[in-house]
Amino acid sequence: MCTCSSENSGTGRTIPFNCQAIPPQDYFPQAKESLTDSGLVEDAWRTAELYAIKCSEAQAATSPFLSTPFVARDMLEILKHLPDEKLNYVGTLYGTFLGEVFASMFPEHVGRFVLDAVVNPTDWRAGTRDTFLQDTDIVYEEFYSECAVRPDNCALTSLVPGPADSAAIRNIVESSFSQLLAVDQLVYRIIKNVFRQALYAPSTWPSIASTLTSLIAPPNATSPGLNTTSPNITSPPPPYNQGVDAFWGISCLDTPWRLSGPSDLIPIADRQQPLSYFANVFADATIWRCAAWSIEPAEYYAGPFEAHTATPILFVGGKRDPITPLSAAFNASRGFPGSRVLTNDGYGHSFFNDPSQCTFNAVRAYLVDGTLPEERKVCVADKKPFDSAFGTAW
Repeated sequence: MCTCSSENSGTGRTIPFNCQAIPPQDYFPQAKESLTDSGLVEDAWRTAELYAIKCSEAQAATSPFLSTPFVARDMLEILKHLPDEKLNYVGTLYGTFLGEVFASMFPEHVGRFVLDAVVNPTDWRAGTRDTFLQDTDIVYEEFYSECAVRPDNCALTSLVPGPADSAAIRNIVESSFSQLLAVDQLVYRIIKNVFRQALYAPSTWPSIASTLTSLIAPPNATSPGLNTTSPNITSPPPPYNQGVDAFWGISCLDTPWRLSGPSDLIPIADRQQPLSYFANVFADATIWRCAAWSIEPAEYYAGPFEAHTATPILFVGGKRDPITPLSAAFNASRGFPGSRVLTNDGYGHSFFNDPSQCTFNAVRAYLVDGTLPEERKVCVADKKPFDSAFGTAW
């Protein structure tokens, strides 16, 4: 058996999809309290159109070939040069969509597939990707609940007089964000997105709690409120990754979803705003960009996302995942008879971010021996977020 890895075209240094430097004021819409704000909708459409133009100008020659069916064909081509007739594969987030497409197109070549942190393939194809925000606030609420019961490891509890209370902590944080929005919309967007992304990995929860605490109540402050002068709230991407715009270069080619103007975004905003506290800094700058996309794929896979695969697929879903809900794993599994869903009863995005020896053993048994876990197997995470020994089980 051969073990190899590859990077998608458009990512890393493989024909990197890079739309060149775009000023922040043109890269992001002006943040507002709600997606439904008419000013945000208008600005989101403006930035989406500008971004699409920049990307088309910079990447027109090669970008039509970045769609997922082409990547699946690349994987098959690699397989042809190996002694194996079946592909063994591990994919996470977008990698699960790639796995779903490969399995649908080439089911006879499916070996042991582990698809972890699963996207709903029909939702990905539809373009609006509502499921991305489906369980975000469940994890967001758990962040405060776990913080409150472990005050020794969660600095945010120091902002609340008396016994720690999750609702009180949340009120202070959200009030501070509202104050920041009135002062600096770009910094508001950046910090709030850093917080959202921290929900992916429970091991970072103590550090994001400390960061938020230092921003809300810095030394010598007389009242709570996010301090926008604090440095190092983001880091640049590593030099290796030159495909800084690859997410859109690939994902926007995987959907036919296109709109004609800002008014078409209004019903989308009405539907997505109630989904999550973070909708107003995520949907507009991440999902909506595809609505104005001007590059079309050389090949588009419209489905169906189903097949009788040569080997049953193992789907792994997290019970509290802020970006790929557990329901997506069950949804995807229904299209592949014989597949199984393993539930990681923990927090965050991907079982790699919330160690469970039970989950690790089940995945290993499948990859090594081909043994699937029993139906609806649930594995409990080894530690809780904010535990001092979190993440040491492996």
